[in-house]
Amino acid sequence: GEFINFLGNNLADFWTYTGFANATVGHIVMILIGLFFIYLAVAKEFEPMLLIPIGFGILIGNIPFNMEAGLKVGIYEEGSVLNILYQGVTSGWYPPLIF
Repeated sequence: GEFINFLGNNLADFWTYTGFANATVGHIVMILIGLFFIYLAVAKEFEPMLLIPIGFGILIGNIPFNMEAGLKVGIYEEGSVLNILYQGVTSGWYPPLIF
């Protein structure tokens, strides 16, 4: 009854807010390819230093988002996750952190 309706409405809202409602077949296929690359690198130990960054980049690049939520996703949009990662690359923060 009432609980099932409540659960259904909240799951529908969650689905809409996350942006996966906007996912296309291309997004899903590329996410599966990225996960497959990470699987090959971790489970099969097949070129992990190469396949983990490639798989992670495929995952980040193909995550769908909700346009109405006002999420910032671009490299040049101030405060987005990709902008923070980009700033770490351009300003040279990562080599001292790694080594």
